[in-house]
Amino acid sequence: MTAENATNLVGRSEPVLSVVYVTLDDYRTNQASVRNLAQQTAASSIEVVFVCPDPQRFQSDEEDLSPFSGWQVIGVGNLLGAGEAMAAGIRAARGSLVGYGEEHSYPTPDWAERIIADFEAGPWSAVGFAMDNHNPQTMTSWAHLYGQFGSVVAPVSSGEVEVAGGHHVVYRHEVLLKFGDDLGRMMEDECALFFHLRERGYKIYLDGEAVAAHTNVEQWHAMASIEYYGHRGFAATRAMHWSWPR
Repeated sequence: MTAENATNLVGRSEPVLSVVYVTLDDYRTNQASVRNLAQQTAASSIEVVFVCPDPQRFQSDEEDLSPFSGWQVIGVGNLLGAGEAMAAGIRAARGSLVGYGEEHSYPTPDWAERIIADFEAGPWSAVGFAMDNHNPQTMTSWAHLYGQFGSVVAPVSSGEVEVAGGHHVVYRHEVLLKFGDDLGRMMEDECALFFHLRERGYKIYLDGEAVAAHTNVEQWHAMASIEYYGHRGFAATRAMHWSWPR
């Protein structure tokens, strides 16, 4: 999948960090998350990249986006897969660091500042962050949080790790671009991507003080479906380039 066009390419300064959002419709899907991101202490160093089917129908809110370094809206037509859509946003990003922004996840105000400092301080190719529960009222919500992100659920210690939380990681832009045409498939399941990164000698860090509140599913049947398809996606991404016998 390639970007068909881009509108609202606004850049007042060179960003350090690009955050990619993907939507099947328009800006309203991501508005609450974007407004939360605008409260970052390092908002002026962040670029927001929206990936959607049709930029002409996206209808971004310039007031919401004014705290950021800039923003882009990338059109990719029919979104055939989340990984390919994320890859389109990553390729268009202007920051030296890039991460995915979930519409149902809300980082604390110092999140970006801490992540940027982590990259400056160490030899990391990826920096993950801790997860908290945004809707803790049900046991299914907690089961979903621990089932998906158990090793990074707050409180958690900072340090080098083998895996972080999928979709809750910031990468060095140049590292992701080295995957070339495989990038879309790699982004389909970041838990499998972590294995590929380590096999190439890249290091992953977890910042336990950088935290995002994650909204989890509350119905057991929805959680079962997510787990089933999530594990199938992990297997497919993990097995990329394996020989047939392996």
